[in-house]
Amino acid sequence: MLLTVHLALAAPKQELQVIRKQIGALEQNRLSTKKTRTEILRAIKKSAISINNINHSLGLLNQKKQAVNAQLLSIKQNIRQISSTIITQQHNLDLQLLHQYESGKEEQARILFNGENAGSINRDLVYYHYLAEARSNAIQSLQTNIERLKQLNGLEESKNQQISAIQSRQQKQQHQLLAEEAKHQKYAAELNQRIKTQDQEIARLHHDEQRLTLLIKKLNALRRQRMEKRHAVSINRKGIASNNYLPSGRYAGRDFVKLRGHLRLPVIGEIMNRFGSRRPETGTIWHGIFIKAPEGSPVKAVASGEVVYAGSLRGFGKLIIISHGDGYMSLYADNEKLLRKTGDKVQAGDTIALVGATGDNPEPGLYFELRHQSVPFNPLSWSNIR
Repeated sequence: MLLTVHLALAAPKQELQVIRKQIGALEQNRLSTKKTRTEILRAIKKSAISINNINHSLGLLNQKKQAVNAQLLSIKQNIRQISSTIITQQHNLDLQLLHQYESGKEEQARILFNGENAGSINRDLVYYHYLAEARSNAIQSLQTNIERLKQLNGLEESKNQQISAIQSRQQKQQHQLLAEEAKHQKYAAELNQRIKTQDQEIARLHHDEQRLTLLIKKLNALRRQRMEKRHAVSINRKGIASNNYLPSGRYAGRDFVKLRGHLRLPVIGEIMNRFGSRRPETGTIWHGIFIKAPEGSPVKAVASGEVVYAGSLRGFGKLIIISHGDGYMSLYADNEKLLRKTGDKVQAGDTIALVGATGDNPEPGLYFELRHQSVPFNPLSWSNIR
């Protein structure tokens, strides 16, 4: 049966080691994934700042375009006005030229056939000279307006091309950044899902770890019980001695050192071990004695003193420690119930607990120690039991 327990214990231990390695590897991967996610989120934040800057630039560009459009509108109005003026000037010049051509022939003939004098002829020539100069100025103004019209049309086309090119470049950059941000967001979502999956797997492995740890603990306890039972078969069920007397108030208030040779043990029952011998199940040394007794039997204080500890302690179960002064202490372990608490004053013979089986010992009884300056000594050497 004990071999079966050993074999049953081996498999969970191996599985537990594998699970703990898996947990360690997953936790490392999770840390790496979180680090990568942090870098991606930092890149996303940087991209968002760049996108905001570009959006601001596009806003300024739209304002500039509106201003330029207002200028272009004014230019177009000027173009229409100049175009109308040019049409009018061209029409007037056409009429003047036609009129000059026709009147010029008649005037020359009139001068030749009428025989007007030279002074009148000179006045007429001066008049025609002014008319020609006015026509020349009108033609020059017309040419100037035509040239200005060409410049305005070229300026309009250049401004529109410049704005379109800048806007196209800015929009292209914005689309690239938005695509990059979408890619980062997608990657970050994938990383979040990966971390979530890893957390779930780690939680499952921790649950398995706890389950296996509890199973190993139970199997160890079962193995210990089997060993203790096997050992119990080999020893005398009557123990090495019996205690039939309990402490009383007879020595209440007496210095503890004066109880030597008169000390009575705290519970009635069989003494199952010798002080200083080795425990067969663990190989450790007995620093006290174990008195086998029925559960619920009263446990008495062996001398007057103060409770300095009352609670549970691993390996000792429910434990009470009483200080008797001058560095002497008594220890009562494996109790089923504690009847005193830390700080209580007790007298010799007071009931302080009830016998149980809450410590490492496999059967009901009381584990009892005496110590001086924290060093254990044999309780039987102070009693009349040998």
